[in-house]
Amino acid sequence: MRKHALIATMVLAVLSCGEAVVSDFESHWWNEPDRDWAGPEYWANRLQDWRVRGGRLECVGELPMRTVHLLTRRLGDGDGEFEMSVKLGPGGGGFLVGAGGGLDYRAAALIHHSHGPLAGLYAGIDSVGQLFIRDFELEDGFIARSPDLLGSVDSLTLTLVARRELEGYALELTAMTVGG
Repeated sequence: MRKHALIATMVLAVLSCGEAVVSDFESHWWNEPDRDWAGPEYWANRLQDWRVRGGRLECVGELPMRTVHLLTRRLGDGDGEFEMSVKLGPGGGGFLVGAGGGLDYRAAALIHHSHGPLAGLYAGIDSVGQLFIRDFELEDGFIARSPDLLGSVDSLTLTLVARRELEGYALELTAMTVGG
């Protein structure tokens, strides 16, 4: 198993969580029938670009920056920390965090594809295996990029952790691969 990490420290009030509320969530696509819909807890952009097949959610669209928003959880305004992880297959992927700060959750769930106001942070891994944290409000707003490339991977677990610091939050993005 190989583990690669990227750490960025920044002042970021929008990434704060509510008052000591623990709200675990786990997708259960492995227990769901095949279908052309992510499920009732999600909003997928574009709807036709996503399907559940073989116990996993797949992006079948070829346009860049397709998103699936979890509608049942949202970061709050208070201080706090959070951790998220996702298992990815070949290709890139990541987390869009803080998107639509101040917007109704339904409007925030429409954010995808293009940078712009209130677009949040995009923390992920690209198709060549480089970890990055990007200010998605800016066209080329890379905050941090890993110096190493994971290369082509068949599967990995991507984890994003935000921890409170004196003047903001430290974000830690890790990718763990199996084998080689």
